Amino acid sequence: MQIETVIVTGASSGVGHVVAEQLLAQGKRVILMARRTEPMVVLANQYRGQAHVYQCDVSVAQQVVETIQMVLERFPVIDAIVHCAGFGIFANAVDTTIEQVEGMLLTNVSGGIHLNQLLLPQFKQQGYGHIMMIASVAGKIGTPKSSVYAASKFALVGYTDALRMEVAGDGIYVTTINPGPIETPFFEIADPSGEYLKNIARFSLTPEQVASKMVRCLGKKKREVTLPLTMAFAARVHAFFPRTVEAIAKPFFLKK
Repeated sequence: MQIETVIVTGASSGVGHVVAEQLLAQGKRVILMARRTEPMVVLANQYRGQAHVYQCDVSVAQQVVETIQMVLERFPVIDAIVHCAGFGIFANAVDTTIEQVEGMLLTNVSGGIHLNQLLLPQFKQQGYGHIMMIASVAGKIGTPKSSVYAASKFALVGYTDALRMEVAGDGIYVTTINPGPIETPFFEIADPSGEYLKNIARFSLTPEQVASKMVRCLGKKKREVTLPLTMAFAARVHAFFPRTVEAIAKPFFLKK
């Protein structure tokens, strides 16, 4: 599948920003979407004519509708969308407020689903398209102090698995990305103390590592990517022996 025009959500920071930067460096046209515009404007100034900035909070349905309408009016062909918008809060379930629950589910799950619903008719009409969504290893293995975040990522894994089968006959690819911990501003919200990222430093990934893998998979019929390999292996074993993995890995899980 030839990829030339890509929507990237969460493009103001972290993996989304790096994905957009790498695509632009390859000469692709990138539609940058996020709540904060300043970092995206920097890319737009650097890649004039290639990068196009749209302010959009994916958790707000009306903003999603209006933004996609503007995008499709300007760009009649969209080849792919890469969903990077999301956030997490590490806290015990009993201490997580309903506002935090709704915020994570709206941003991590509903916003991406809404975008896909608006773009799928376009992809079906074209006869091709690629949907790539960042889930998480947390969508494979739930751990303490991340019950709601894990719920949002488990939801994405289930959604993409089902969607992949639904649209296979339309020439549309659906790829799920399941990274482990990434050294991004994500942890400024998830764990302001910085202790968790410090404790799991040897397992953490850089945004560049994750973004490079994602960019390489664009346009390819790749079902799922879980990284790093150690966590991909752990997720596979956990699927068959959950009690054993949870017992062995409990001290690691409790490092949050």
